[in-house]
Amino acid sequence: MAIETPVRHTVPAPEPDLTPDKMIARAVAMRDMLRADQEAADKRGFYSEELHQAFTKAGFYRMLQPKMFGGYEFDLATYYRQSVEIGRGGSAGMAWCLNLAHHHSLIVASFWPEKAQREIFGKDGHFVSGARAGGAGTAKKVEGGYIVNGRYRYSSGSPYSTHHIVHVKIDGPSYEDGPPEGALCWACVPRDQYEIMYDWGNYTDLGLQASGSNTVEMHDAFVPKDWVLVDNFRTYDHRNGTPGTRLHGNPMYLGIHAAMYHAGLVAPQVGALRAALDEFEDILRTTRN
Repeated sequence: MAIETPVRHTVPAPEPDLTPDKMIARAVAMRDMLRADQEAADKRGFYSEELHQAFTKAGFYRMLQPKMFGGYEFDLATYYRQSVEIGRGGSAGMAWCLNLAHHHSLIVASFWPEKAQREIFGKDGHFVSGARAGGAGTAKKVEGGYIVNGRYRYSSGSPYSTHHIVHVKIDGPSYEDGPPEGALCWACVPRDQYEIMYDWGNYTDLGLQASGSNTVEMHDAFVPKDWVLVDNFRTYDHRNGTPGTRLHGNPMYLGIHAAMYHAGLVAPQVGALRAALDEFEDILRTTRN
């Protein structure tokens, strides 16, 4: 008797022939648009809707996302290069906001089970999500999932998000095959289940003003069962890979992510430094003795 191979859920990427170099060239070409939004982005607290649409069209949010779910699955070197160019053209805050909005696709693709990945990345593959560790969030078991409550300050990358990934503790009994009571977990919460307070920017707090680091609140948010995972990402036994490596066949989805985070937050500062050098060179070339 023949064994049927299960049909994989595949979302086509908008531009199947897009290359890393073409994507970087698009970031460089946006330099004037980025600089034109610098001051307004600092006051607003995040980059403009026009830039968000340009980033979406350029494929930036899909850079690290699996090909299976409409992404380009480019490498981390491309991600860092693109981040430097956004920081150079706009500001470190704008690059930080973009980074935190899209690089969590790598984390979801590494650890969430296939069923959850299908649902989270969705039918069109447009996924934009920050993540916030810490906080006092809770998750209570209900039929089909969990009810999540929590308030998360400094949620960088949240303004144009489709999801937000947060720390929660399991409050009360859980599923037999789920995280135990009291476990610290990650919950991927869909956009219609949380509120963004838009309380960042305009120099009301210390930090990069355009980073989109708003407070996000969840009040009785429903999160499907498979979208909540125990937070063992840093202690995970990688000897047999991760759900992501087995599903996508790419070692990038081993999910060892601490270094990725740190470098991803340094790259915008490198871009800002290059912008300062650009300005210095311009002064040298145009200032009369």
